Amino acid sequence: MINRILKAQRAIDESDVLKALNKFTPVVVSTIFVQLDLPGSDIDIICCHQKKQDLKQQFEKTFSRYDDFVFSERENYCIGRFYFDGFPFEVYSSNQLVRLQLGYRHFKIMETLSQYGGEPFRSKVRLLKTKGYKTEPAICEVLSLTGDPYISILQVEQWSSQNFKHFVENLVL
Repeated sequence: MINRILKAQRAIDESDVLKALNKFTPVVVSTIFVQLDLPGSDIDIICCHQKKQDLKQQFEKTFSRYDDFVFSERENYCIGRFYFDGFPFEVYSSNQLVRLQLGYRHFKIMETLSQYGGEPFRSKVRLLKTKGYKTEPAICEVLSLTGDPYISILQVEQWSSQNFKHFVENLVL
């Protein structure tokens, strides 16, 4: 797993993705860096843009030469994809500050749960992912959180140290 993290970091560095998108405050939010990934998982990056056209122009200028390049715009966000050094990259951007975006909040939750739960937690999530679960639904299954997993997972932001202690104790069972 650590080797995959190092390879992903090298791909990020060598692609210059963070440098190229610097004015859009890029943040890596990939499951690779919290060891909740599977082979083939992408390197996710989120950004904040003021003007979609500025992001599109920079993205196309920098990454259109890479394999599987795609850039698509929706009403409230943009997604850019490319493949570099063995990794698919996906860049999501909206006009919302990065730290307020769900992708960032979900990643911070994953990071915390991965730290507290360690390999027992990570193994349970990865096992569910091999069965077809996406990451957030897999985490909600492990935590017994009900409802829309992309919303339910946000409950973890409010957890006390007692909640985390209970979470870790239940992982052993």
